[in-house]
Amino acid sequence: MERRAPQDVTRRPSAPQRAPVDVVDLTAERGRQEKRNGVDFMGRSDAMVTSPDVISIEDDEAEPPAKRTKTSGDGFRPIHEEAIGTTMDVDAADEVMPGSPLPSLPKTKIAAKRAHHQQRLVEPAARKSHGLEAPAVATRVPQPKKVLDFYPWTGNHPEDVLTENVIKNGYFDSAKNTNNSESNSARASVWPNISQKNHQSLSMLSLLFSTVLEKRQHLGKCTAPSTFKPPPRVTVTDTKREAWLRDLANPDVPLRKQSRTIPHGIRGKLLMEQCLSKAIPLQRAVWLAKCVGANELRAFRRKGVSGANAASGEAKWVREWTVQVEQFLEFVISTCGQKDWKQRMDYAVKLATAFFVEKLLDADHYLDWIVSSMAGATLERLPIWLLMVQLYWKAITAYSKRGKALAEGILEHLHGITNSGLETNSMLKTRLQKLVAVLAVSNRGCLIIPRTWSKYKDLLSPATSMASSTRSPANDITRRNERLATPWNSLESSPLLKLYAELDHVRLEVSIEGLATKCEAIVSDTNVLVAALLDLSSTPYRTGTARIYLAAGIIAYLNANGHDTDAAILAFLGSATTTPTTSSGNVHRVVVDLIRQERFSVGRYLQWLISSGVVSAGDQYGCATGLLSALPTSSLPLHLQNTRKTLMNRLKLRLDNEETIERAIRDFGQSIADFEAHGTITSPSVEALTVSGKISAVNTALERLRANVKDGGLSLCAFLVTRQLVERCGDLASLGELVSMTLTSDNTALLATSLDTTNLNAESFAAQGRLSTLFDAFVEQYMTLRSSQPLDRYFILALTAMAQRMPGKAALLKLLADDLAICEQQTSLAVCSPASDNLIGMQATSLEFDSDIDAVFASGNTMDDQLMQRVFMRIMDHATKSDLPTSEPVSKVGGWLSQLRSVDGSGVFDRIVQGYVRSALKGAREGALPVGAIDSLLASGSISPITVADMAKETATPRLAASILRIALSRDVSDNGLSECERYRLLLLKDRFQEEHASSLNALFRLAADSAKLDTEDSNLLDFVVKRSSTEPGSVRAFFDNDNLTDGAWCNAGRTVTAILKLDTESLLPSGKMDLRSLMSIAGPLSINYCVEAIRWMRSNGSWDQEDDETLQTAMMELFGTQSEVLPQLLQVASEKVNLAMHEWAQGQVLSMADHDNIESEDRLPSCLELLAVTNRATSKNDGTASVDSIAAKLKELVAQLSDLDIFAQEGMATLERCKYRLQLLLHLCVMHVHTISDESDMSKQARQNLLVALCILLVHPALQLQQDLIEYLFDLASALSDNLFDEPAASLRLAGLTKLPIDPRLTFILGSDSSAKDSWLALATPVHTPGLQPQRMLSRQSSGHLQPPTSGGASNAGQQVQQGPGQMHPQHQRFPSQGGMRMPPEVKVTPFALRRWEIMPDPTPVQGENDASLSLGLFAARKI
Repeated sequence: MERRAPQDVTRRPSAPQRAPVDVVDLTAERGRQEKRNGVDFMGRSDAMVTSPDVISIEDDEAEPPAKRTKTSGDGFRPIHEEAIGTTMDVDAADEVMPGSPLPSLPKTKIAAKRAHHQQRLVEPAARKSHGLEAPAVATRVPQPKKVLDFYPWTGNHPEDVLTENVIKNGYFDSAKNTNNSESNSARASVWPNISQKNHQSLSMLSLLFSTVLEKRQHLGKCTAPSTFKPPPRVTVTDTKREAWLRDLANPDVPLRKQSRTIPHGIRGKLLMEQCLSKAIPLQRAVWLAKCVGANELRAFRRKGVSGANAASGEAKWVREWTVQVEQFLEFVISTCGQKDWKQRMDYAVKLATAFFVEKLLDADHYLDWIVSSMAGATLERLPIWLLMVQLYWKAITAYSKRGKALAEGILEHLHGITNSGLETNSMLKTRLQKLVAVLAVSNRGCLIIPRTWSKYKDLLSPATSMASSTRSPANDITRRNERLATPWNSLESSPLLKLYAELDHVRLEVSIEGLATKCEAIVSDTNVLVAALLDLSSTPYRTGTARIYLAAGIIAYLNANGHDTDAAILAFLGSATTTPTTSSGNVHRVVVDLIRQERFSVGRYLQWLISSGVVSAGDQYGCATGLLSALPTSSLPLHLQNTRKTLMNRLKLRLDNEETIERAIRDFGQSIADFEAHGTITSPSVEALTVSGKISAVNTALERLRANVKDGGLSLCAFLVTRQLVERCGDLASLGELVSMTLTSDNTALLATSLDTTNLNAESFAAQGRLSTLFDAFVEQYMTLRSSQPLDRYFILALTAMAQRMPGKAALLKLLADDLAICEQQTSLAVCSPASDNLIGMQATSLEFDSDIDAVFASGNTMDDQLMQRVFMRIMDHATKSDLPTSEPVSKVGGWLSQLRSVDGSGVFDRIVQGYVRSALKGAREGALPVGAIDSLLASGSISPITVADMAKETATPRLAASILRIALSRDVSDNGLSECERYRLLLLKDRFQEEHASSLNALFRLAADSAKLDTEDSNLLDFVVKRSSTEPGSVRAFFDNDNLTDGAWCNAGRTVTAILKLDTESLLPSGKMDLRSLMSIAGPLSINYCVEAIRWMRSNGSWDQEDDETLQTAMMELFGTQSEVLPQLLQVASEKVNLAMHEWAQGQVLSMADHDNIESEDRLPSCLELLAVTNRATSKNDGTASVDSIAAKLKELVAQLSDLDIFAQEGMATLERCKYRLQLLLHLCVMHVHTISDESDMSKQARQNLLVALCILLVHPALQLQQDLIEYLFDLASALSDNLFDEPAASLRLAGLTKLPIDPRLTFILGSDSSAKDSWLALATPVHTPGLQPQRMLSRQSSGHLQPPTSGGASNAGQQVQQGPGQMHPQHQRFPSQGGMRMPPEVKVTPFALRRWEIMPDPTPVQGENDASLSLGLFAARKI
C-alpha cells in the first residue's frame, strides 16, 4: 500500500515560486504539467519509505517540491513519467518482466553511472547550453577573447578563486584604474539631488539617464573614414589565373580569400565566357563582374575627368559592357543544338538576368536589343527569343515605344506564319497568338499601332475577341487604332473604291458566294451595291465580258438571300444619269442573264414601266425602255410577250419578226455547208437583229447542233461556224454550252480549238461558274484518248496552255510535257524515215511550186542548213501572199513549218526563224512589215510573241515599235491562208501576251509614242490601256513617269488618256478638248485613274499657270460640297499650294467650331476632318509649327478653364460639356500632327513638345478623370506623340512642364523612366549651417517623386566628407533654436544620393576595418556594437 509524506496542514496564501537559476526545466519542453512536484525516496526495492521530515519555508505558502534523490543499490529503478500520479496495487518496479535481469554495476563505477544517468535525462538543448561553445547571441570581440564574459567552468579560472578582493569588489579582467571615480559609489553625489523635496528628482534622474544614453550613443558611432576599395587587379600567369578561377568556382574557398587580388585581363565577353566554362556560381560571377567594373570605372575617374564628361564617359563604358553581354548571349544562342547547349543557355540567360537585376547594364539599350532581336529572328530561333522576351516582359511593356515595338515584332511573325499556311508552325502560331492576347488584356496600349494597323488588323480579332460586346479587347483596340490611323486610311475610306478594287482583281479562282459576301461587307446598302455592280458592267473604263457575268452572279446571289434586287435594278434604270454615261447594252446583258437564272421579275419591270411614266418620258429613259428589246422571249410567258410587244409598238421600238430570225438561221446552215466545201465562213447577218433576236437565233442554232450530236457527232466545221455566230451575238453563256457539246468528241482537232475557245474566254466562264467543270472534262477526255489514239501536238499544246492558268496542276503539266516530247520524237521519226538518198537532186530543185516543197518533205531525207534555209524562205514567200482559205485544222503554211521544225535536231530551224524575223524588222524601217509571215510563224508556234517584241525593242525605231504594237494588239488577222483554228490560236497568243508580258508592251508604247503614225484613238490600244490600268492602277502613270519622253511622245500619251475619257464623254466634250471643269464633272470611282493622269499631264505640259490652280481649287471645293468620294485622289495630283490652301481652310473651320462652341455645325465636321487627313499627307513637308502652337495654346486655355471649374454646380456641368466638345475637336486636329517624322526643325520639335506637355496635363487633370473616352483619346495621342518625338525615355523627362506633374502610371508608360533616377531612392540630408551648430549630413529615404539629377559624388567619397567630431550629437537629439517660446526644426537641404551599383558587393576587401563597407557607415550614423 502506497504511503505519502505528511504535509503541512496549515497553509498561507501562495507566493510566486522562484525557479533556481542553474536548474534546467525538462517538463516545459515536454508540454506536461505535474500536479505535485514531489518524489518519494525509495529505500529498497520491496518497500517505500517516506522522507524523514518535511522541509518548509516560511515565505512560501505553497509546499516546496521534494527533491528527487538517488540511492545506490541493486534495487534502484527510475520512476517513469507515465507512472507518476497513477494509483496501482503493485508498484511497477515490483513487476517481473520477461527476460534476464540487468546485471548490477560495479560499485567502483558509481560516479560514471551517475554521470551517465544525468546525461540520459538531460535534453540535447540543455546539454548544448552547458557545452564549451559560446551562444550565438554572445557579444563578439577581437582576439584573443573572442566572446565577452563566457568562461566555461574548469575549476582553475581566476574567477573561481574566492579572495577577499573578489568578494568585496567583484572580479575584473584587468586591474581597476585607481584614478577612475567609477570605483566609488555614486550615492553620495546623486542622492542629495534625488532626496530633495522640490519635486525635481525625477526630472533630474531622467536628464542624467538621457545624457548618459546620448553620450553612449555618440561615443559608439562609426567615425572611421571609409576604407572601401575593390580588390586590386594584378598581372599573373595563365596558370595562376586558371587556378584562381577554379578556386572562385569552388564554393568551399572563402570569397574573402579570393578578394585579396583578382587576375588582370579578365573583362568583357571573356569574363562571361570564363564564368560559363568554369561554371562559376552566379553570385560569385556577379561579384567578379562588379570587381572588374568598379576597377574600370575608378581608373576612368583617376584620369581627372569630372562633371558631365565623367558621367557621359561612365555611361559609354556601361553601354559597351552591355553590348558585350549582348554579344555573349548571341554567341550562346548561335550554338543551339550543340553538346550541353541547354545547360550553357540556362547559365548564360541567368547570368545576363542577374546583371540586369543588379542594374549593371544599360537597361534601355539591353531591352531594345532584346525586342529588335526578337523582331528580326528567324523562325528557327524565334522560340528562344520569345522566352527572352517573356523574362523581361514587365520591363519591356512598361514603356510605350518599346512595348509597341514588341507588339509589332510579334504581329509581323504572326503575319508571316499565317500567310505561309504551313502546319509545321501551328504551335508557334498559337504561342504568338497567346502573347498578343496577353498584350490585349494587360498591356492594351502596346497594341495601339496606327502606322501599321492596316497590315495587322486582321490578326488581332481572332486572337483577342473574348466577347461580342463593343467594349471587348478586340473592338476596343480596333476603335482606338482606327481613330489614330485616319491620315493613312483616308485614301481607302471610299467604300466604292474598295468594292471596285476587289472586283478588278478577280481572276479564275472565283467563288460567287465568297465574293458576294465580301461585297456586301464593303457596301451594306443593297441599292448602292447593285447600282455599283451595274456601273462596273457598263462603264467604258473597264473592258471584257467577264464583268457582265460577275455582276449578274453577285446580284443573283443577293436575290437568293432575300435582298430586293429588283427594286434596286429598277431604281438604276430609272436614274436619268445612266443614259449619257453608261453603255446600256451591258446593263441589258446583266438583266438578261438574271432572267435566265430566274432572279429578275419581268412582270414587275413591265408594271413599273407603265406606272412610273417612263414610257411617256421620251428618250430620257432610253436605258430603261431599251431593255424591252433585250428581253429573251423564250423565257417569257405569252401574256408578258404580248405586253412587251404592246409597249414596244407604243415606243416605236424595232421588233424582230420571225422571218428575219429564220433567214439568219438559214444563213447559218448555208455557212456550214460553204465552209466544208470552200473553207470560207460566211457569217449570218445578225447585225439587224435586236438582243432578243440574237438570243433566239443562237438558241435555234444550238438546238440544231444538239440534234447533230445525237445523230453522228459534232463536226469541226459546224463548231467553228457556230462559235463565230455566238461570239458575234455576244452571248458567252451560250458559248459555254457550245463548248460542252465537244467534250464527248474524239476529234483531237475539235478538242484543241474548243480548248482554245475556253482559254480565250476563261474569265467569263469562271464568272459563270463553269470553268473548272469544263477543264476537268477536257482532262478526262484527254486521258481517255491518250491511250487509244496517237498523241496530237496541238491538243497537247492547247491543254498545256490552259493548265498553266489553273492552280494546282503541276502533276498534269509534267505529264503533258512528257507527252509532248514523245509526240515530237514520233513526228521526227516519221518524217526522217530513209526513203531516198538523192540529196543532190533535191537541192537542185527550184522549189517554185508547192508540189516541190511537198516533194522535199515526202522524200523523207534530213536537210542540211542550206536546204533548210531555201525551203524556209520559200515557205515565207508563200505566207506573204494571199492564199485560199482552208477548212482543215492546219493550213498549208502551218503544216510545212511544223514538218520543217520536225526534221531539225540541232536548233538550226530556230536560228533561221529568228534571223528572218530580225531581218524583216530591220527591213521594215524602209518598207512594209511582212505581217502575214510573222502571223504564220506565231500561229504555228515557230516563235513566241515575247521574242518578237524583244527584237522590236532592240531596233529602237518608233515607227517599227508602232507597227509591232499594232500587230500585237490587233484582233484582226491578215488574209494569209491561215486556217480558222490557227486564226483563233493566234488571237489567244496575243491575248496571253498582253496579259503576261504587259511590261514589254508598255515599253513598246513609250517607244512608239514618239512616232507620228501612232494611232492614239485605236480601240485595241485603248482597250489594252484600260484593261491594264484596272488591274494595276499605277500602269497608266508609268506612261508619264519616263523622263526620256520627247515632246511628241508626251503629247501622244496625253492624247491617249484624253481618248479614253472621251469614250464616255462625247456629249460633254463636243470639241474634243479637255478642260478642268469638264474633267471634274466626270471624275468618279471608275474614271478616277484617268482623270488623275489627265490632270498630271495638263500640269506637266508647260501651260499650267496660277489661274489653273485657282480653277482647280474652286472645282475641288465644289466636289467637297457634294462629298465626292474621289476628292482624296484628285488632291494627290494638285499642287502643294492648292493642298495647303484647302488644308488651312479645313483647319480654320474646325478651329472656328472649337472657338464658338458651334455644335450645330457638327454635321460638317467629318468632311472637314477627312479633308484635313487627305491634305495632311500633301502638306507634311511644310512647317506646321504655327498650327501646332495654336492647338497647344487652345489646350492650355482649356486647362485653365477646367481648373476654375466647379463640376458640382449646374453651371459647371454645362461648362464641362462645352469643354469636352472643344477638346474633342482639338484632339482631332492633334491626330494630324502626331505622326510627323522626327527629322524636323528645332522650332517644330519645341512646338510638338509643348503640345505633348498640354496633353499630359489634361490626361491627369482631376476634372476629366470620369470621362473615360476622352482620357483614352488623350492617352493614345500623347503616347503616339512621345514615341515619335524622343529616341530615349530620359529625353522626355526633361521637359519643363512634366517635372511638376504628380506621379501617374500612365505618364510613366508614355514618357518612360530614367534608369539613373531609379538608384536615387536615397537622399543626402544636410542641415543648413547656423551659428553654434556644426553642419551634419545623413542619408534618408526620398519622399518626393521628382528629383534633380543625382550628383556625381560616390558613396565612399561622401562617407569621408560627413564624419562628425566627438562632441557632436545626433541631429534628432539636438536642441532646436526657439522662437517665441517654441522650438523650430532646423532647415534641411536634401539632395539625391546616387548609389554606385558596381561597388555594392559582399566581402570587397581582404582586410577588415571598422568602416570597410561599400556604402560608408557614417552616412547612416551607424553605431559600433
